[in-house]
This record gives sequence, C-alpha cells and structure tokens, in this order.
Amino acid sequence: MEQREAIVAVVRKGERVLVIRRGLLARLPGYWAPLSGKLEPGETQEESLLWEVREEVGLRVSP
Repeated sequence: MEQREAIVAVVRKGERVLVIRRGLLARLPGYWAPLSGKLEPGETQEESLLWEVREEVGLRVSP
C-alpha cells in the first residue's frame, strides 16, 4: 500500500473551530470533519495547508 503525507487544518477564531460537512460522494458522506488533504510531490506542509483551506472553503489563512 502506498503511503502519502497528509495535513489537517484546524482553523480557529476565538473559541470557534471550523469544520465542514462531507459531501454525498465523499468517503463517509454527511460526517463533519476538519479541513484536510494530501500533499502533492514537492509541496511543503505549509503550502498544502494554505491550498486546501483556500480550495475547500475559500479562506486565506496564516499558519
């Protein structure tokens, strides 16, 4: 089995934490989850985190 590095983004504002509801075609549809994704070859963890948050919810964040 191929192993890949992944990231999970915990986006907080004060006491609030951002989670998303997984789509109907996703693995575990309807479940609530933090933002996450797999690193692409040559990509740093920081680059991946910034990309995934922007792609999934349209936010610009700082690590």
